[in-house]
Formats: sequence, C-alpha cells, structure tokens
Amino acid sequence: MGVVVVWAAAGCAAGSSTRAFAGPDGVSIQHQEADLQCVPFARAQSGVDLRGDAGRWWALAADRYARGRTPAPGAVLVLAGKRDPSRGHVAVVRAVRDDGRSVGELRIDHANWLNRGDVARGVPVRDASADGDWSRVNVWHAPTGTWGLHDYRVVGFIYPEPPGWRPPPLYAARIRAPRVKPTAPGALYAVASSSSSP
Repeated sequence: MGVVVVWAAAGCAAGSSTRAFAGPDGVSIQHQEADLQCVPFARAQSGVDLRGDAGRWWALAADRYARGRTPAPGAVLVLAGKRDPSRGHVAVVRAVRDDGRSVGELRIDHANWLNRGDVARGVPVRDASADGDWSRVNVWHAPTGTWGLHDYRVVGFIYPEPPGWRPPPLYAARIRAPRVKPTAPGALYAVASSSSSP
C-alpha cells in the first residue's frame, strides 16, 4: 500500500511554476519556484514562531519550545551549515517513515535549499549517522534523482510544543532500532496533521 502526499504551495508568487520529481521510493516531490528563505517558510509551516538566522534557532528555542533528538511529524529539523557551522538550515518534518522496525527516513518541506529560494515539499531525508541517532542526515537531490553528495550535522528537532514535551514513544522507541532498507515502495509514513497546513 503506497501513500502519496502532495501539499499545495502557499505564499508563493503568482505565476510561479511547479515541477514534480520522483523520490527514491516513487513518492512525489513537489518543487515550486519562489523567492523564500528557509526561516520564514519553516515559521509559517510549523507554527514555531522564531526569528533570526537558522543557525540560531536551536538556542532561540531553548525556553520557548520543546527540543530533542527524535524526529516527529510537525517538528522543525535544524541543520548546521556545511562550511560554516554558525550558519544553518531549517525544514519542517512532514512525515516519518515507520515500517514497524525502524525510523530511518523522513519527508520534509523546506525553502531555499539550493540557494534559489525555491520551495520543495515531500523531500526524503535519511539518517546518515553511524549509530542511527539522527546526528547526521543525507538529503535527496530531486533534480538529479539521487541522494546528495554530503551529509549534514543535525543540531536537533524543535517541536511546536512547550518546553518539556516529548515525542510519542512510537518514534522514540524505534529511533535506535536496527535500520532496514524498505523492501517495497510505499512503506508507511506517519504524517503531520495540522489545521494550519495547506
């Protein structure tokens, strides 16, 4: 059974074009031309109301939002910059792959990943850490249809919840389980649900 999730882009300029790319398991990735930075996009899509450079979001969230190392739908994924760790990138986790044995892949929505201001939705991100702890990730490069050439350091996940909140045990319990490659396209994903999502 497969699940294809497509979100309509919101807040993009009229007349911008949308292209669809296939992910590693055939799930559609929507790519829309826009002129957005990752911070305002993540803020609008997640409800995590922080301002400032993405590289500062982790610290800014400390007393305002729950933070952790476990991916969960609706959380903001905070990445350190590749060349400059003080810089960063933020994206919204829209789905967590849950095949009953492991959580090793996410779907994210984000803006300005390739420095063109474009919005991409449903982009696969896989755990690239040696210990399966989400300390490093690899991002699917939709235009080439391959996994990216570089892994990125994960600063953590910011949850749109008050400090002290923790993700449901479903995700926490499986985060360190042995990871397996999916055997068929369309493995199940836990998908973020939000009344503010388009």
